Amino acid sequence: MKYVKVILDLPFDKILTYHVPVSLNDKVQIGMRCSAPVGKRKCQGFITGIISKSPPFPTKPIIDIPDEIPVFSDAMFKFTKELAEYYFMPWVKVLKAALPPALSNKKGLRLEIDSKDIPTLSYQQPPYSLSKDQKDAISQIHSSIDKKEHEIFLIHGVTGSGKTEIYLESIFHSLKQKRGAIFLVPEISLTPQMIKSFKDRFGERLALYHSGLTSSQRRNEWLRIKTGKADIVLGVRSAIFAPLENLGVIVIDESHETTYSQQEKFKFSALQAAFIRGKLQKSVVIMGSATPSIETYYHAKKNKYNLIKITSRVDNKQLPEIIVVDMNKEKMEGNKNIMSRRLQSAIKQTIEQGEQVILFMNRRGFSSVVMCLICGHIEKCKNCKVSLVYHTSSNMLICHHCNYSTEIPPICPRCHRSYLRPVGIGTQRVEKEIKKLSSDFVVQRMDSDIITGKSTTHKKVFDDFLEKKIDILVGTQMIAKGLHFPDVTLVGIISADTQLNLPNFRAGEFTFQLLTQVAGRAGRGERTGKVVVQTHYPEHYSIRSAVHYDFEKFYENELDFRKELNYPPFSQLVSLTIKGSSENNVRKDAVVLANMLKQNNKAVEFIGPGPCPVDKIRNKYRWRIIIKSKNRENLNKLMPNLKDYWNKIPHKQETLSIDLDPVDML
Repeated sequence: MKYVKVILDLPFDKILTYHVPVSLNDKVQIGMRCSAPVGKRKCQGFITGIISKSPPFPTKPIIDIPDEIPVFSDAMFKFTKELAEYYFMPWVKVLKAALPPALSNKKGLRLEIDSKDIPTLSYQQPPYSLSKDQKDAISQIHSSIDKKEHEIFLIHGVTGSGKTEIYLESIFHSLKQKRGAIFLVPEISLTPQMIKSFKDRFGERLALYHSGLTSSQRRNEWLRIKTGKADIVLGVRSAIFAPLENLGVIVIDESHETTYSQQEKFKFSALQAAFIRGKLQKSVVIMGSATPSIETYYHAKKNKYNLIKITSRVDNKQLPEIIVVDMNKEKMEGNKNIMSRRLQSAIKQTIEQGEQVILFMNRRGFSSVVMCLICGHIEKCKNCKVSLVYHTSSNMLICHHCNYSTEIPPICPRCHRSYLRPVGIGTQRVEKEIKKLSSDFVVQRMDSDIITGKSTTHKKVFDDFLEKKIDILVGTQMIAKGLHFPDVTLVGIISADTQLNLPNFRAGEFTFQLLTQVAGRAGRGERTGKVVVQTHYPEHYSIRSAVHYDFEKFYENELDFRKELNYPPFSQLVSLTIKGSSENNVRKDAVVLANMLKQNNKAVEFIGPGPCPVDKIRNKYRWRIIIKSKNRENLNKLMPNLKDYWNKIPHKQETLSIDLDPVDML
């Protein structure tokens, strides 16, 4: 009789032993899904091992094996297990996250093997002559791929320096050795132009993998990868779980982007996952960014990663001139428009010359708040302690956290006067003000209110802009990076201060990155670009450094600030968030947990407990404890016991959320 080790979808992370019925004897394999009894329940799980020796205790039989082939290889088992251990998460939770929804949620799904052969590899010449910097970078990476050893590269290249071509050449080199590639992008909106580059080069060997696909589309792409019909995977962070058996290279484009960190369910960073998978499968990992994160650049400077610098654009095109406009001065001089006179003039001149404009505003809606001009009352969400945003398209106030919506009240609920007015700036207001400048301008807004989430919608907007059917593109951060529009010669940043005002120690870093990335959309064609940055803090080091494209200066200033306050890269953070329906109970339980942790863990630093900056979302109150540790070893001692501390608190109805290396501090 055969026996199997099974990890089941249960609250506890334990592998149980079952015997295999005769009817399933020839079918059972490691890595397969199965169902098995636990008490009177039937649970779903994964077979992690097969043993022939009878255990010294009675066993129950597994009930069913729904698939024809294993969903996990040995390599994927090792990868998901190590990732779970890094994040102190149950292994089964990571295994479920690694599968597409059609496989992780449905029972009895049959996997069928397509007999069609993988297309022949054919080489496509680069569209232009490679620079010396590009050739040197490719040579270093090819050498590492040839050695079949795990190495990490950081390509720190200015916007427009040809990083994509380095990625493509590296992937092609990996394919020649019959090893596959995973290429990660931060957002679906970046994929239309990227897909074209990849399909032109690699054809049907490319598989797409992101949440913009339907459940059945993701299942089909997963199957193509699993059965070897596609060996290049292009997608967002979930693509790091693509079932490639022989993986040669992992590329992380725009590696600084916060979207690589998943904030819901299983909280993880695709970068950390790539490092772990690369190590286990002896793959080369390539990160690329014009604005790498402070932690990434710090490790590269310390030789933990191989640092490759590219300081000039392809064909030595000039970086755009950046002009800073002090909006405090504009207001003092009587300009009440959201756009400075300098920007208004530049927009008109650019359009008259037959060129295009991108206007960036990192906030949706018409205004950021609706406020009473008499008493200062601000309309807030009834479910979340945040201000409601006014949207002209629906004439409604909308919460961007829970999507609650309501009409603007006719009178102020506090002072009962009729002086409630939209205040602040959003993309809808920018669009309206632009149309006032000239009715001849063809303006397109692009934010999540306009985009439905399907890549075809993104593609239509980008194609129309590329074909010059649109003069001015107004949008949020989805237009800020990774896109190439040769006729854009002017970029206007309506407010450079949105990120600076965030309650996050990374606020300065976010600001520098966003300004540099948005500025990089200008002057990518034959004509030199110009960027107008509007700000109330013209002397802030993030803004001054971005104006001069001086990453090193920004890095030095930011590193001094981080060191003084013992923030990453000088420490590792864990965020503990306590959520519940009763504000008083959340506060009490947060205090009790913090006191227990502080009494028993002297080697780490604790901040809090205290209310989160946004202390109520979807009717749940939120308090937070921040843990700072100078080394991983201290966290390894504390974290396995964290749930035990939490479980000691009696009669609680609150939940505890754990986030290692948190990005979102709201």
